[in-house]
Amino acid sequence: QLEKAESAFQEELKIDGNSLSSSYKLAVVSLERAKPEATVALMGEVLRREPKYLDAHYQMGRAQAQLGQVDAAIDSFTAAVADAGQTDSESLRQSYYQLAQLYRRAQRPEESKRALDSFMRLKQQADAVQAQKLEDKLKRAPEAQEAAR
Repeated sequence: QLEKAESAFQEELKIDGNSLSSSYKLAVVSLERAKPEATVALMGEVLRREPKYLDAHYQMGRAQAQLGQVDAAIDSFTAAVADAGQTDSESLRQSYYQLAQLYRRAQRPEESKRALDSFMRLKQQADAVQAQKLEDKLKRAPEAQEAAR
C-alpha cells in the first residue's frame, strides 16, 4: 500500500505545505519505494526546519547510504546517535550498525569497531529485556490458567 500512502501524503502537503509530519512520512515512504533521491530532498527540508529531528537524520542516512554518499551518510547517522536518550532504541541500534558498515567501507576500522561494539551492547540489552518479558509471561501463564479454573 506504499503507493496509496505516498499519494495520501502528497495530498496532505497540497493542503498544508508546512506539515513537517507529512513531509517526514512522505520521505520515509519514498525511501521504502526505492526513491532515495526524493527522500534526500524531502528529509533535507525536514531537517532545515527541525535540525534536531533524530529520526529524520536516521532516515536521511539510509537514503544517502543507498546513493553511495558514504561521508554524508556517516554524518547523518552520527547526528542520529548524538542524543541517544532521545532516539528510539531500534533506530539507535540500526544507526550504530549502519555506522559500522559505512566506516568499514570508508576504511576507518577503529571507528567501525567502536560503532559495532555500541550496536552489540545495545542489542544485548534489548535481547535481555525481551528475554525477561518472555520469562515474566511464561510465569504468569500458569497463574492465569489456575485463576480461570
